[in-house]
Amino acid sequence: MTALHRVAVLALLALVALPVLATAAMAMGALLDPEAWHSLWHDNQWRRALGLSLWTGLAS
Repeated sequence: MTALHRVAVLALLALVALPVLATAAMAMGALLDPEAWHSLWHDNQWRRALGLSLWTGLAS
C-alpha cells in the first residue's frame, strides 16, 4: 500500500469515526443525566412505550 493509499484510508476512517464518536459522546451524556432519568421515571407513559418498543422489536 502506498503512502497516498494510507492517507486516503485514514481520511475515510476519520470521516466515519468522528461522527460516530460524537454521537456516542452525546448518548453517554444523555445516559448520565440524572434529571432526565428522574423525569422519565415520573412520566406515566414510559412503561407503555417500553412495552410497545419491545413488542415492535419482537414482531419484526
